[in-house]
Amino acid sequence: MNSPLKNILEEHCLKYPDLYHIYKMPYFFAQSKLRNSYSINFKIRYNQFMNNEFIHNPQGFSGHSHASSIEEHNGQIYLSWYAYEEKEHTHGQIVISKFSKEIGDWTKGKFIFPDYDKASCGNPVIFSFAGKLHIFFVVLRGGYWDKAQIYTSTMNDDESWTNPERVNTEAGIMVRHRPIINQDQATICAYDEKTMSTILYKFSSNLKSWTKFSEFSGEYIQGDILQFSPKEWQMYLRAAGDNTHVMKALSANGGATWEIARDTPLLCPLSGIAAIKLSNDQILVCNNHTEQHKRNPLSLSLSSSKGVSFELGPYHIDKSPIELSYPSLLQDSDGNIHISYTYNRKMIKHILISVEELTERCKAENA
Repeated sequence: MNSPLKNILEEHCLKYPDLYHIYKMPYFFAQSKLRNSYSINFKIRYNQFMNNEFIHNPQGFSGHSHASSIEEHNGQIYLSWYAYEEKEHTHGQIVISKFSKEIGDWTKGKFIFPDYDKASCGNPVIFSFAGKLHIFFVVLRGGYWDKAQIYTSTMNDDESWTNPERVNTEAGIMVRHRPIINQDQATICAYDEKTMSTILYKFSSNLKSWTKFSEFSGEYIQGDILQFSPKEWQMYLRAAGDNTHVMKALSANGGATWEIARDTPLLCPLSGIAAIKLSNDQILVCNNHTEQHKRNPLSLSLSSSKGVSFELGPYHIDKSPIELSYPSLLQDSDGNIHISYTYNRKMIKHILISVEELTERCKAENA
């Protein structure tokens, strides 16, 4: 799309390359000394640019990357994932990186708990709660995921982390997405790796003390909860059995009980999904929209009818012919959408896009 604003920005970036990294962001504030000794100050939201980049394991670690989780805390975006050498359930370590919205750049990935307890760590979930950034992750001391145990830690003011503590759940209970926060209480969707069923837990200030809140039968896992009101909740889930669609469950009493999970029109070849409620009450779902047993493309769909239908999409945001899996979604305080996901198990990919641009791209896909 051509516009006077776009042309001006492109001209400045050609003359002053140091501005390019700022120009590529959909939302930015810049104050930069230019070569002819005058200053340019601008705050611009230009919705025709989607920013995407790769985030790598710590330097010197050449293994795999998987299962990212993204969250905003105190105006900064944090991303966590786990890195492993060969097998996904052995020698795993938790990694974190921080994104500055002002300059549009990520810090180098670093291990939070290097070689923790000589065990394997995986599946981190980071979330902001009660003024702090916290993490849940699983620890394996041999065996597969049905032996995993959830641990928790909190980030200190100096960005170090407290010693991990074990959560009071049974072995094999795992989590995939951030909890729903209501004042001083949180609700998190967990799943049992042994039975492939979904369980909801509540916790408050004591992050290692969970209380079972509700559950429902059926082979559905890795649910993402959406809250429309204190009573009206929805959950979007990955099917773990024979079903090949993203599943949706409804609750009319704040998650205490749930209707039977039903198909959505969105496809899911036994792969991870993510869903969020946007600030305008639209629903955004990210999934591998394919009937084939593969994990590409990665697709986005929008619903303005609380999931009754998905009027826009699927828009294939990444069509790379490799594994594109385990997405995580976030709408930040500026209203922009962050998508992080596993890219070929070699790195994590992050995409930043405005709601306006996403809507336009979905419309173009449906045209």
